[in-house]
Amino acid sequence: MDTLVTRSLEACHESARQFEHAADTLGRQWPGWAPLLELCSQFRLRCNELVEGRGLAMETIAFIGPKKAGKSTLLHLLIDDEAVRGQIQAGSALSTSTPKLVWIGPKQPVGMDTAVEEYLPCSTAAMPTFGVACTLADVPGENEIHPARAHAAERALQLALVKVLVVGFSDRNNASLSALARRAGRSILLPVITKLRPTDNREELTTLRDRLAQLAPDATILEPLIAAEFDHPETPTDYPARLAAELCTRLSDALVTHPPGPLTADLLEGDRTRFVAQARSLARQHLRASASASKNLRAAVDKALNEAATNLLGDDRQLLPGIRWSLRANLLARTPGWCFPWRTMLSVASLAAGALDRLPIALLGSLPSLGTVIYQSVQNVRSGAAFEQSAQDGLRQQLSENLRTLLAQEFALLDDALHHDFNGNLPATATATAT
Repeated sequence: MDTLVTRSLEACHESARQFEHAADTLGRQWPGWAPLLELCSQFRLRCNELVEGRGLAMETIAFIGPKKAGKSTLLHLLIDDEAVRGQIQAGSALSTSTPKLVWIGPKQPVGMDTAVEEYLPCSTAAMPTFGVACTLADVPGENEIHPARAHAAERALQLALVKVLVVGFSDRNNASLSALARRAGRSILLPVITKLRPTDNREELTTLRDRLAQLAPDATILEPLIAAEFDHPETPTDYPARLAAELCTRLSDALVTHPPGPLTADLLEGDRTRFVAQARSLARQHLRASASASKNLRAAVDKALNEAATNLLGDDRQLLPGIRWSLRANLLARTPGWCFPWRTMLSVASLAAGALDRLPIALLGSLPSLGTVIYQSVQNVRSGAAFEQSAQDGLRQQLSENLRTLLAQEFALLDDALHHDFNGNLPATATATAT
């Protein structure tokens, strides 16, 4: 296994373990315990399937799009086995559209649900050549309403490194196109526009790639492949074969440019990001009151810290002089003894801070100025000593007491919220946290 893929898979498993540990910490009595563990289990299964390829040991190319868009018709062109082609349901009528998820390749996927999945064996010689061993998946239409088939289709989409998005020209602005593009994740997406007639305006397709890039910013969007309507009188007879060759070339170049190893790692990382967001959303959903109370508590803590610091150290008018006194004393202590002229000047300036403008006048013999300097010096000594005393003696204990007083109401609200979310069956760990 590729080293990059291994690291990405381990990161996914670690994320799942963290949320499982959090769920177990809250306990079985928490209403979100079972849903969160189920989400973790599904995520771990998806990651393992993506790396192991459901036992196929080859890459998956999924053909996706609305019903009657031409997915099965394109697969007809790629398979060089008449017996296999005969089993692929293709046609423009709704009754002939793909009813199940169809796997085509030399090996059957592990864990198939035959009620909604079908496997068509096809030799490697009859499979198209993409440069790497691949399995093709004919995915039911995006507008599939059958729940089990829709789930099977979603499972195949998560497994596919490459997705061929097949859309009819008339459906190019359909909402299903946007929905499929958003589900591309970090895979390679090749848009194929089918059923184009000579009278249709091709200029409308020039912005398709940019539009898909906005819908799927993490995906690698290839240049769209335009497919003309096969049954139109002006379509050459050899056109289907040339279209199949062009499709194979596009896919081969994409797999060479984007090797499966790094691509798989990117898909794992994208799935992990979505899983973490889903798990957090699920936890908030089952801890609505607690989440709101915690948010209020965080805001109250920030406010209480400021209030507690003000109560302990005083306001800015008292605090700033004390800080300046400490800085000056520190500077004086760090000044070497042989710098005695500088130390003397610094000591006098520190002592008479706030009345330095009166100091020259005092030295000239002005008694009022001398009194002002002496008074300010005494005040500086007292404020510095008071600041050091409040900053050193019992600061942690006083801060704790202040915070407990200021946050008592918020903690009580959090305790009530926890009991509400746990239906009164609060686990011991949560009770200890709340108190």
